[in-house]
Parts: sequence; structure tokens; C-alpha cells
Amino acid sequence: MTLHCAHQYPILIDSLEVAGIACMPLYRCSKYGYIESQIEYEPLPMLEWGIFQWHSSYGMRIQTGVPSAREGANWHDIEFTLQAIKIDPEAVSRCIDALMALTMNPLLTLTPSGGLRFSCRIPNYLHPKSERIYVYHRNTADGREAGEDKSAATQSGEEMGSAGNIYLAVIAEKGYVPWDARHEVLTGDLLNPPHISKQIIFPIIEAFRSELQPIANHKDTLYQPLKSDPIPDTDSESNLENSEVENDKILSIRNRRLSPLALKRSKPEIKRPLTIHRYMNSPKNYTRNRLPIAVIEDLLVPAHGEILNNLGLTLLNAIRLENQPRSNIVHGLRTAIQTFTWKTPEIRAHLQDQDDYWQKLIAFFAHYKRNADAPIMRDGDFIDFYLPNAEGHTREKIQNYSASNITVFQLRTGRYPYQTLADFNEGSIRWNETQIAWEFKNKICDEMKRFPQIRHSIHAFYDLRSWQSAIKPIEASNVLWVLGMPAIGFRSLWQTCQQFFGHEDEPLSYEWSRDHTFKDTRVQSVYESAAAESIIRKINEFHQNPLPDKKVVILTSLPIPGVTDRDDTLLFDWEDYLIAGDLENLAETIAIREDYERRRDAIRADTPREAVEEIYGCSPRQANRILQKLRGGESLRVPLREQILECLGSDEKKTVDIISAVEGHPKAIQGELKRLVDTEEILRIRWGTYVRNR
Repeated sequence: MTLHCAHQYPILIDSLEVAGIACMPLYRCSKYGYIESQIEYEPLPMLEWGIFQWHSSYGMRIQTGVPSAREGANWHDIEFTLQAIKIDPEAVSRCIDALMALTMNPLLTLTPSGGLRFSCRIPNYLHPKSERIYVYHRNTADGREAGEDKSAATQSGEEMGSAGNIYLAVIAEKGYVPWDARHEVLTGDLLNPPHISKQIIFPIIEAFRSELQPIANHKDTLYQPLKSDPIPDTDSESNLENSEVENDKILSIRNRRLSPLALKRSKPEIKRPLTIHRYMNSPKNYTRNRLPIAVIEDLLVPAHGEILNNLGLTLLNAIRLENQPRSNIVHGLRTAIQTFTWKTPEIRAHLQDQDDYWQKLIAFFAHYKRNADAPIMRDGDFIDFYLPNAEGHTREKIQNYSASNITVFQLRTGRYPYQTLADFNEGSIRWNETQIAWEFKNKICDEMKRFPQIRHSIHAFYDLRSWQSAIKPIEASNVLWVLGMPAIGFRSLWQTCQQFFGHEDEPLSYEWSRDHTFKDTRVQSVYESAAAESIIRKINEFHQNPLPDKKVVILTSLPIPGVTDRDDTLLFDWEDYLIAGDLENLAETIAIREDYERRRDAIRADTPREAVEEIYGCSPRQANRILQKLRGGESLRVPLREQILECLGSDEKKTVDIISAVEGHPKAIQGELKRLVDTEEILRIRWGTYVRNR
């Protein structure tokens, strides 16, 4: 597989492994160039990440220091930031020229933020993390001299950015440096960085440090750090007014003065009856066979004869191919099996006391005809491979629960996979909550505060340590929240897809669509099945809880067999929860909305307009349009300008009242209001209040 580690710079993953470069997939790129990673664990060997992770990555992270060492020379990155180039470009140029003059093969890269990165390996030396930042400038409002506080060197990139402006950094010990298509290799070969001794490289860096530090201390008035132009907050008034409109509607619906259908909702994704295909990696549908490497090595014993000796040597050569794509290893095993098939009786005679591995290998390669997706791999001292079992697929069913003991609520809109709920911190693998996740979390916290005697357990894929004081163990909880669609282990997904679909002609693809689903429907079906399994296991665990009157709230519309298709599972929209205000009133709110939906579905062409208004919670104009469609007529859309002018009449109106009366999206209405003010057809006499210009 090819990675784009820099602009127009494709590199085979295997080449990185051969070059001794330790790296891991980069799942999200930093927008602002280099920011020190928070990762503190050792990355897996290159090929152990699996094709799924590499397919879904944006590039890679090189682990500097010892993991990427070669012949005792540890990897070091020397980064000159854009701030340094701006404050004294000549000093930066002199330093880089001096570094490049040290070697015949310098490696210099332009970073996404506009800085420069000089990469090299330094023999018998590892620059410590505690001394990583060499030159930086602190604000002196606290009375310290610029560059005085060396403790800042141990802070994270984001903290350092807030403390001052980094000009130069040396990254080695426990460093993780991003490489992706936004970088540009100006000169050199990433696979062959230069080896430079510390005795000649650090004097150059120290000279640059001493030259730049006095300039950084005295050029405050000249240096202005780059800042993004702020996006004009033109919609601040509109957003407040939108929120005011929605809140008024919610209160009116809650107080039974308005139809719940008046609140805009997403289209439901769950429809009953429900069917979902599930692929389970269990002993009853695929059998794992473990061939000990020792059995193959035993074939090399001279007493077994030349044929078995050659077979053993061929198999061992195949599985010992270092730094080769996995498909090459599978190809080597397949070739060995095919080459010696003609000697099957003799081979089986020798291996018959070894679980008939030979016949199983023949059956395996006959079933899986493509090397890339054949589920066979080396696992330590064994070769693991999977064969289909004639007993068919098994389904782990949810334990039967009584509606009198457990009430299950499930969202009917929004799958909410993990990409929609959490995002990577810039430059690290820690998670940031998205706006959707924040809203979920905020409402759950409100629920906890409102009813402190109720104990809550949360099933989520990401770190919930910040909630730890509030979250209770599942066996002692009254409420179980399932926060979004569970994430599935990459390796498990990859292996299961291979087992079920590796024999098909069409290769498996692990590419994501923009809606965070897999483009390959087979992979998506396995992912959904495994996610549903995860939720079923959690509900089954919750079912063992002896507490009465338990509630399960599933915040994903993923169809779950035995749950979603139950008549007593209460399907809801997030708007239902906002109207209800808490779980205690949610069931009643759902029942009221469902009643309105039944009345809506019963509307006919001869239904009185007033009834349509009441059911939809809409204006007379909207009700007429609905009836006009039912009567076979074309629904004529009245321009927003005419609706607004008619609404204003001879009186002044607030934005809230105009949005309620006019048919159209609130933002479109607000945009038309601004246009009419600009053309002086209407006047804004004060904030959020309009009148026609007579």
C-alpha cells in the first residue's frame, strides 16, 4: 500500500519498514502545522496496524528518537517555525544553510504552517524531551524575561502556544511528528536521512539560538504573530432569534398549546418491521485453525525425506518474508500448497496425527482465491487460518426482558457513528467532543442533577474520565445510556470481513464515505452487525441488574435485532426529549407526538383547513398548500418578500413573530429581512423589530 507522506511524494508502507522508520497512521491532520503529540505509548510494528487503519489514515506519524534509529543513530527533527522565519529570515537561512552543508544528502521539508523541518539521525545521542524547545519568546507581563521559564519546554504544543511563540524545536525522545500530503520535501530522501554527529550539529543550533534570542526579546513592536482573520459574526442576532423561536415552540408544545409536528425534525431512519443481516465471528460459523510453526519446522528433519524437507523449507521461507506486504506472504503459502499437492497422500501420512492440517490448508486456499483478503496470518508461533463451518451462522440474541421492568427508548433519527461525536485534538489522538456529543452530554448531566437519586451508567466508545464521579457501574444503575454507535476494533472488523467475503471476486474496500459509512456495503454490514452486538451485550449485562424500573436510552438509530423491532421499544426524536425535558416525561411526549402523526396520516383532501392547521401547528397559508397538494393541484410557493410584507401589514413585528408566520427556513427569512432593509422596503426600528416603509 502507498502512503502520501508529502506533496507528490508516495512511499510504500513496506519501504518505511525496511528503512527502519517507526510510524503509525495519522487519522486527522493538524490544521496549524506542528503541535506536539500527547501520545505516550509505543506504536505497533508497521504491518500490525492492518490495512483498515492505513486505508482510513490521512498520512502517518513518525516516532522520532530510538524507535526510528538506524545503526545506533537516533532520529531527530529540527523545526524552524514560521514565527522564527518572520522575525529574522536571514538568521534562519544562515542556520539552515549551515546544516545542509554538513551532508551530501540533506532532508529539508516545508511544513503546512510555513515552517521548515530539518531531519537527520544522530549517532549515540538522544535529545531529551525535557529540553525540546530551544528558542521561544514569552510574554513578559508577569515580569519574567523572555525565554526565562524553561518549564515551558515540557508543556504540550497547545500550552506552549499560549505561553509564547516557539521559534525552534528539537524533537527526538518520545516525539511523534506528522507527515501528510500538506508537507513538501524540498530536498532529500525521507527513507535515507543524513547521519550527523552531535559535535557538529549542535554548535550550529546554539549559534542560531544566541543570535535569535536577543532579537526575539527586543522586537516585540516589530513582530506580530500570524492570526486568522476572524469570521464576521453576522448571524449572532439571527442565531439568538432562531433559538428564541425554537424555545418558544418547545414551551408551547410542552404546554399543549401547539402541535409537536410544528417543530422541524429529521426524517426517521427506523422503520418497522425491521430486518438486519448480522455476521458473527463465532465457533459455529467460522472455525479458527492453528498450525504450529513447530509442525512445519519438524518437516526439515532429514529422516522425513527430500519432499517433506522441501515442503517445510518452502513454507518457512514464505512466513519468514520480512518487510513484505501481507499478500506476498499469502501468495508464498498458496504457491507452496499448490506446488506440493501432488504429494498429498505422502504428506497426509506424515501429518495425520497433526489434525490433518494439510487437507485444511488445501480447502482454505480453494475457498479463498484472492491473496489480499484471505483470512490467514501468522500469530507468534502459529499460523491462524479460518474455514467456514457447515453449521451456518449463529446469532447472539438479546435476553428476554419485560417491559414492566425495563423501558427502552431509542432514537429513530441519526446513527451517530464515532466520527460525528468525537474528533481528534490537533496533533494528538485524544478526543474532542463535537457539538452533537456536547449537547447529548449536557442533557445527560442535566438529568443527573435534576434527579440525583437516580444512578446513571454510560456506554460510549471514548474516554469518559471527566464524568467518572457521576457515572455509576452498570450493575448499580437505574439508567443505561448508549451514547452513539459503538466503535468496532479495526482488526476484528478486518478479520470478520475477510472470513465472510474474502472468497468473493470483488476485493474488499475499507474506504469511508462522507456520511461516515463504508463505501463497501459488505464492510458496512459487518460493522453495523458488530456495533449492534456491542449494544446487545451491554443491555444483557444491564438486564442482570436487580434494580426495578430500569431505563435504557439508545442514542443511535442503528437497528438492533430484538430491541428496535419490539413493539414496546419507544422510538423518539431528540426534539421529543427537548420537549419532555427529562426521561420521566419522555414516554408521554412520544405518545402525544405519535397521536399527532396518526392524525396527520389520516388527513384527506376534504379535511377542514383548521384541522390541518391544528395537526401540523402551521399557518393558514401552509395548511392551504398541504390541502392543495392532496387535491391534485400544484403547490405554488409564495415568495418570501410577499409573505413578509403581508405579515407586517401596518404594524411593527418582531423577528420571532415573522418567522412563525412566514413559510420558509428561518435563515432564509432572516436573509430576506436583511435584503428588504437594504432596499428600504422595510425598516428596522430597533433590534429585532421591523415595520413596512410607507
